[in-house]
Amino acid sequence: MSNAEINIGLNDQAMAALEQFAVPAELTSVLQQFRDSLAFYSMVERRRLEYLRTGNLGVLSTRIGAIDPSVQCVAEIKELEGVATLSQSYKLSLYGWQSCLNSAWHRVSPEYPHQAWRSFLHAYGITEHFANKAVD
Repeated sequence: MSNAEINIGLNDQAMAALEQFAVPAELTSVLQQFRDSLAFYSMVERRRLEYLRTGNLGVLSTRIGAIDPSVQCVAEIKELEGVATLSQSYKLSLYGWQSCLNSAWHRVSPEYPHQAWRSFLHAYGITEHFANKAVD
């Protein structure tokens, strides 16, 4: 639980930093996507922590933006109904419920704004080069 609180605090700090960023116009959509993604995943973590603390499944069923877990993650929430231990709650809420929300997010979130990134690189004369590095 304390690790989850630390992660939520770090997410809050990251969001505050993102709110202070001034980016070139070409990167506005990229920054917005980072904000939206961080806001969504931070809320997922908050809801999961609240559920683990309280055992209240209603917390996991509450809408997060465009995603309604009570509709899109019915099976995962149903599986949590019969849980008897905190360890089971932890595993099923992570590998079931949170994975379901991750999949739902990827279905509704906009694709990464590649064109905006390319426009930024072009406008500032930046070239990218990908190099494979050996893994230790």
